[in-house]
Amino acid sequence: MKTHLDTTLAAALANQKKDYPADVAAYDTVHDHILMMADALSAGIIAQFPDRFGGTTVPAGLLRPGAPANPLDPGPWLVCSWPAAGFSAAGE
Repeated sequence: MKTHLDTTLAAALANQKKDYPADVAAYDTVHDHILMMADALSAGIIAQFPDRFGGTTVPAGLLRPGAPANPLDPGPWLVCSWPAAGFSAAGE
């Protein structure tokens, strides 16, 4: 998330300085990054609650290149452990 916010700030500052080529380049990076984050979040939700998505696994085409193959597998991209303490997948 920090990378996304830093890049968003870079785009805004470039725009403020009227450095439009840098603004567009930073925005393109921000756009790609937020789509990858959305894919990872969606894949994590599907993997955590497959019964609510027709008992399916994460669709192969959902994740973009560079996204983790298993969204529930802890890695450097994961900021907190999951499931969070006190969280029940059954909603209890």
